[in-house]
Amino acid sequence: MAILELTGSARVLLPGMAAVIPALLVARSVFGQDPIFVAILRGRGMDYRFDPVAALLDRTGVAAAMNRRFAIVDRAASPAQWEQALATAPDWLLVADGDAIGAILQPPAPAAAQDGRSRDRSEARSAVDSGETAGLAEAAQRESGPFATVSPHATLGETLRRLDAAGARLALVCSGETARVGEVFGVVERRDIDANVGYRV
Repeated sequence: MAILELTGSARVLLPGMAAVIPALLVARSVFGQDPIFVAILRGRGMDYRFDPVAALLDRTGVAAAMNRRFAIVDRAASPAQWEQALATAPDWLLVADGDAIGAILQPPAPAAAQDGRSRDRSEARSAVDSGETAGLAEAAQRESGPFATVSPHATLGETLRRLDAAGARLALVCSGETARVGEVFGVVERRDIDANVGYRV
């Protein structure tokens, strides 16, 4: 089609195909080179192949996989303050060092939540004993694993690239470049992105 558009004559189609197709086969099979058009695209950081999963990731916002059930507690908080944070039944605890978020912890599931009784999640969380609270406080004192930060306007594809760059499995969705108290909108886990894409593909 490109030959036809450039020349405006259908008579050059067969000669053009006779020249282009053997040249493509020789370049790829003998010299192991990609076509010049593909090489230019790759040189510009673009991929010519269509990947439906990558396309879905790049058109889905991070809010689709974001978990908003989190609580923020200061690293130097008292056991009573830890218990108060756990009483809100969070999926994630964000440990703050002053105004900055320094660690992300996942609260333990209390045994009361697994005994089959009809207690809601908030009541089960409030049943966490002082030993588990002390364990969380000690875990907060240790070095936390790395986490990434992403904008609330980012796509899932951008979030995955940030996670890969940081070598992390968790990302905080926040309005600033760094995670600070009052600027966090939610937590994204890598498996939540995988689950979201797998459900929609």
